[in-house]
Parts: sequence; C-alpha cells; structure tokens
Amino acid sequence: MTTKTGKVFIVGFGPGDEGMLTQRACYLLQRADIIYYDYLTNAAFLEKINPQAQKVYVGKKGGGKKVPQDDTNEALIRSAQAGKFVVRLKGGDPLIFGRGAEEALALAAANLEFELVPGITSAQAAGWVGIPLTHRDFNSTLTWVTGHEDPNKSPDVEINWQALAQLGGTLVIYMGMHNLADNVAKLIQGGMNPQTPVAVLEWLTYPNQQVLEGTLQEIPALVQQQNFQAPAVVVIGDVVKLRKKLDWMSKKPLYGRLIVVTRAHAQSSSLTEPLKELGAQVVELPTLEISPVQDLTKVDQAIQHLATFDYLVFSSVNAVEIFFKRCHVLKSDIRKLSSLKIAAVGKKTAQALEQHQLYAEFVPEAYSGDDLAAGLAGFDIHGKKILFPRSAQARAEILKPLLQSGAEVEELVLYENHIPAASQQQAKTFFESRLPDLITFTSASSVKNFVQIVSGLPQVESIKKIPAICIGPITEQAARALGFEKILVTEEATLESLIDKIIKLFND
Repeated sequence: MTTKTGKVFIVGFGPGDEGMLTQRACYLLQRADIIYYDYLTNAAFLEKINPQAQKVYVGKKGGGKKVPQDDTNEALIRSAQAGKFVVRLKGGDPLIFGRGAEEALALAAANLEFELVPGITSAQAAGWVGIPLTHRDFNSTLTWVTGHEDPNKSPDVEINWQALAQLGGTLVIYMGMHNLADNVAKLIQGGMNPQTPVAVLEWLTYPNQQVLEGTLQEIPALVQQQNFQAPAVVVIGDVVKLRKKLDWMSKKPLYGRLIVVTRAHAQSSSLTEPLKELGAQVVELPTLEISPVQDLTKVDQAIQHLATFDYLVFSSVNAVEIFFKRCHVLKSDIRKLSSLKIAAVGKKTAQALEQHQLYAEFVPEAYSGDDLAAGLAGFDIHGKKILFPRSAQARAEILKPLLQSGAEVEELVLYENHIPAASQQQAKTFFESRLPDLITFTSASSVKNFVQIVSGLPQVESIKKIPAICIGPITEQAARALGFEKILVTEEATLESLIDKIIKLFND
C-alpha cells in the first residue's frame, strides 16, 4: 500500500469550446492519472489531450441518470488517498452554481490537499453570440441566479424573484429551463416589463449551439415550441438587443454549418481549428487511431540496413513520424540516408520530411500508384531497391506500377489503424440529436471506418445522403463504393484545398 498522498484539482472546463479552456486546466489535464468529469465536459477532448488517464463519468443530467454527490466525494477522497494526481473537471466554473465548493469541503474534512482552478462560466460566453452582459447605456448591474434551487434549503435563502424584478440591469438565469415558466411568471408579477428582451442560449459554444430570442412574456411558449432544453442559460435585459449589431460570428463564411471531422485525434486540430475560425461548428469523430506495430524486428532491421536501398518512399505523415521516431530510439545516424533518393506522396508528407531536414526528390500530384511510378520512372527504377514504410491497412495497388517497372519493393509495416473504442457511442449520441451539413474524409481508411462506426445506427441511410468531401481520388472511390450519394473532391490533396472547397460549397 502506498504511503504517498495524492492531490485533487477541482478544475473548470469552461462553457464547452476547447479553445476556452485555460492554460492551467490544459496543463493539469495532461498530467492527470484520473479525471472525474461531468455531463457538460467534452469526453472526446479528454481522450485527445490525455489518452493515458483513466476517465470516470460522474455527471448529473437534468431528468436523467445522476451520480450521487456523496459518491463523487468519496471517489475523490479514495483516489487522493491512493496517491493519484486527480482532476475533478466541471463544466463552466466549478464555483459558480456548481458543487465545487462542496467537493472541496469534503476533501478538506479528509485532510487532503486540493486546488481550485476557475473556468469561464457559461454566462460569460454570451459574447460568443454577440450578447454583452453589460453596457453602460443599458445596465449598471449584473445578476446571476440559479433557476433550480435545492428543495431542502432554508426558506431564509430562497430566491426573492420580486426583488430581482425590481433590480433592473441584466439578469442571467442558470439551470432555468425546467422552471422557466414559473420563474418568468414571478418576475412579471414582481413588476418586470413583459416586453423585456430575452435570449435563451442552448449548448453555448458547442457544435449543437442554438439561440432563441423573444420577450419575457413570450419566451416560455417559444422555448416549448422550439423544444429548447438544458443545458441553457437565459439572459434577460436590454443588452440582448445589441446582438443584431454585435453578432460577429454570423458574419463568418461557414457560420451555422455543422461539419464532421473524421481524422485521428492527434491530427484533427489542423483541420478543426481553421474550420472553427471560419465560423463552422465542428464535431470531431475520429475514425482512426494510430499505433506502432508491436513487433518492430523488421523495422529495426530495415533501419540498420538503410544504405542497401536506393529509394525511400513515404506515403503519409504518420509513416514519416513513426519511422524517424524509431530511428531516434535506435540512434541511427541520418547520414545513412545520404545515398537514397526520397519520394513523398502528398505535400503534407513532404513537409513532414522537411521537419527532419530532408527534402523529397519527387512528390506526385495525386495519391496513386500510377503517378508515383510514372514520376519515379524518370529516375530509372528498374532493378532498384525501394523501401516503402506504410500502415498495415495501406492499399497494395499503389505498389503494382512500381513492381511492373522492374523495381524491387520491400514493404515495411510501421503502424496499424484502429477504430477508436469510444467513437461508436460518440456517433450514436451525436447523430441522435442532429445531422450535420457536411462530412470530411481525408483517406480511404477514414471512409471505411466511418461507415463501420455508423452502420448500426437507424440514421445510417440519411447519413449517406449528407454531402461528403474527399481528399484525392482514392478517398472518393471508397466513398462512392460505400454508398455516399453526394461526393465532392478537392482539387489538390491538401487540407487547404479541402477548406477552400468547403467555403465554395456553402457560399456559391
């Protein structure tokens, strides 16, 4: 039994978008042994930022299954006593209408070390949709109030809705959807103008974000008609009127478009972040998980005998990174490559090589065996030895033209592509709530794995009717073969070309 005592960090995740997570929160999440997370935190992001950490759901969803607070407190205490580095991750700020203080008190009573790490609370994210909570021409006060009180609390600390109605300024109601009609009635009875502007912000900063505006008098009926549900914050006050002028997000070319990115977690940000900058709501549904092969004997042998090859051909960024990472482990001198000619399939693969101070002699325009062979033919590959590092799932067809040209090709399996374990449940949850406007595919494997992930869903046929945009002809062929009906193909095999194609699709 360990004598080391751990520590618990009670951390705010922010309103939802990963970009609003604080640097301190990111640092702690990367170091955590175990993460206890809530309903309003992004489980997919946790897997991306720290795949090694144990993740435990302890959320409370209104009207749904709840983990009792005492059970959560006890779990935190046990983990800290076992010497673990514990992150208790809560949506928004853990000390604003959360139970961060209750959990901290339980840890203090157990004489355990803890730290409170604030986050951006959901109301502060109203600026994401152009609603400032304060403006000197409209309000001098800002009040945050819970719309769902503890039924066991003392009457002495119950909310005085009549006083709030007389206070003026901006009123923000957290957790107010269940009792919205009752609370609005109390405000009107207390003297608040029924025509006061109101905005309901559902899933603010998340891909399924929605905004509903109306007057105080009409908002309960509008919420019911539009089926707005928790989680949502309700902003009441004249500042809501400023949204017409300050809604900066809606001016972006991809505003309101929901796009699915199917790249592996480690690579998704290079596509996700530019799409978000253009105003898109992005859902990351990784279809690939990259892992080096377990038996590295052949890999090590090839690296030790690099000088016996004439050509080295890389077909992906993953192949480059895993190959040179292994070279580093083996302390293999890069000067062994001095006699080899290097080819890279795709501009991104060539750029990955440049990070290692290597420059490809040949980069084919398209990802195909014919283009690769045709280009290398100019180097007279007949009788030459070619080393081809690849994934276990790489298409053998790309090598046929090389072999037909008389080259001797040695395939070197470096890594495997797996479907991430969590993706199927993630897809089920996502597609039950909404169908996206577009699905992006960057490889044939991503198409095949995506179809396997969604194959059991009742929405699978509707999903195949969604426009799919593909990088390269091989990816396009896979999408067509697997039943996608509307397929677009990029002009070049680059993410930049993919993004340009998306902008054109939604703005022509």
